Amino acid sequence: MLDNISIFRTTPRIVMGPGAVNGLGREVRDLKAVRALIVTDPGILDAGILGPVEASLKEAGVKHMVFSEVSPDPRHQTVEACLSAVKDFRPSCVIGLGGGSPIDIAKTVAVMLKNSGDIIDYCGIDLEPKPGLPTIMIPTTAGTGSEVTPIAILSDEDDKLKKGVVSPHLFPKVALLDPLLTLGLPASVTAATGTDALIHAIEAFTSVNANDMTDMFAVRAIELIADNLR
Repeated sequence: MLDNISIFRTTPRIVMGPGAVNGLGREVRDLKAVRALIVTDPGILDAGILGPVEASLKEAGVKHMVFSEVSPDPRHQTVEACLSAVKDFRPSCVIGLGGGSPIDIAKTVAVMLKNSGDIIDYCGIDLEPKPGLPTIMIPTTAGTGSEVTPIAILSDEDDKLKKGVVSPHLFPKVALLDPLLTLGLPASVTAATGTDALIHAIEAFTSVNANDMTDMFAVRAIELIADNLR
């Protein structure tokens, strides 16, 4: 009987709807944070998406710093570069803004700000001894779902592998899901990330670890994607 027990965990606070990003400052304040590090990429800067994020933080009186040197399939060295850049800023929370790459870097940077060593040492499962800084994730694509998982994927060019950092400490505290942030995406990115979401949904439904709750989300995701990604 115990073999039938399953556990469902995700980000504890998920705020959804058009304009959700405008409540970012309040969410940061609710975390008792006063200095926020924003991790993003050059495409987000070019698209002007950073504007409402910074405006909400300013309105809430939250100081912030932007690290935008994240590339697709980010290398573990990007984590070290970000840690070096924010050394003097001393953030009290980390915000991930963008697709899966900035979000994964934000999650790993938050953990490394409270743990010693190199992030590559923590590739594996449950290797981080201490929780990181609280994080808020703001996805701008529908693809990876990294804003609600305890996983980050980093590229190791030396080993020519993608490696995962897996730990409950990587769960974000808050996810802000604002569909308006996806409207400016190129059609190719919308198609690619939408297909990624579809594959994730199919994987979840066909997984040997699937349960009634995951089936509910997976089937609904497949329906929504089939109706809208055409």
